[in-house]
Amino acid sequence: MDPSQYGFVGRTAIKLAGLSAPEPVFKINHPSMAKVEIGEESHVVIEYDRPWRSDNVELTISSTTGITLPLKNIELDDLDGEVKLPFLLTKPGYNSITIKVTGEHKGEPVTSTSMVYVRAKQKSINEPKAEL
Repeated sequence: MDPSQYGFVGRTAIKLAGLSAPEPVFKINHPSMAKVEIGEESHVVIEYDRPWRSDNVELTISSTTGITLPLKNIELDDLDGEVKLPFLLTKPGYNSITIKVTGEHKGEPVTSTSMVYVRAKQKSINEPKAEL
């Protein structure tokens, strides 16, 4: 159930009844899809916001076999900010980058996960072909 589709009273009732998902503790914002050239280094900007009473927060990044990542772990020392995540697309196909945020909030371990889907840009028909 999406509480944003209801008025104030409806939203409150849905939240109090526990019918809606809780808001994430560690908020991250990034594009859901990236289109890049094969063989060219690219990057995705990840914006984050973490609560004041959180500790040991880090991003753990993994990907499918068609993507090379120079960074696997990034510690988030500031309460909010952005991180540039460089990557290299090596193969066309269904590729993705998985971003896992782990840390502690109020003494409890918290984890959240999201994905960036990566597609290869199609080359223009008008581009001259390279001669071998």
